[in-house]
Amino acid sequence: LELMERGLDYYKSLMPESKPSQKVVVKIPGLVRTKDRKTLTLFHQALPDLKLLMIVRNPITRMISHIMHEYFNPGGMFEGQELPNIDDILLDLAPDTEGPKVFNGSFHDHLLHMSDYKRIFDRFSEVYPKERIFVINGDLLIKHPAQEIKKVEKFLGLSEFYTKDHFFFHADNGGKFPCFTVPEMRCMGGDKGLPHPKLKKKTVKYLRNKLKPMMEEFRQQTGVEIHV
Repeated sequence: LELMERGLDYYKSLMPESKPSQKVVVKIPGLVRTKDRKTLTLFHQALPDLKLLMIVRNPITRMISHIMHEYFNPGGMFEGQELPNIDDILLDLAPDTEGPKVFNGSFHDHLLHMSDYKRIFDRFSEVYPKERIFVINGDLLIKHPAQEIKKVEKFLGLSEFYTKDHFFFHADNGGKFPCFTVPEMRCMGGDKGLPHPKLKKKTVKYLRNKLKPMMEEFRQQTGVEIHV
């Protein structure tokens, strides 16, 4: 928000230089993390032709990744603290796990809030027309990167570039995420794909009961089916 309040010229000064044939892609996770609606409105006022890419995946996997990030990655809410039993966190039984300051509720509630993809899509579509929002199935993006990237290229109006030859899977990251051959051969950093603890059956059942109705609403809204 503070960057946009300093004006479009300042915000643009932070961007890399690009040619007329190129597009600049910016990652802004904060747009969905808070109750603030002003930032998205400022974006629309300054950049009405902006296109939004919304990446979603299996919400249970997303919630576990979220927990691991907050406990083990630099800057996480619980960095340096011992990870409680992850089933307790997901069942809202873990003490002293409050959500972020901008959220009124427990960490458990925040995890569910961030997994309500329909809510997030609704927020975007309140400001930008739906035809300027493209939902990417993150699970398919991991399994079939070239196939999904082609859809993104089409949405952004880019010439087709990526093929299967631009991606490969490597044992260095456990084969969890695709690696890249351009601009050089590389894989994602060590902060991606942290090991996930196995959940108890009762925890998975609880989460599926909570999340399946959300994913069905999201499917009806966007046509994108996310398996839980």
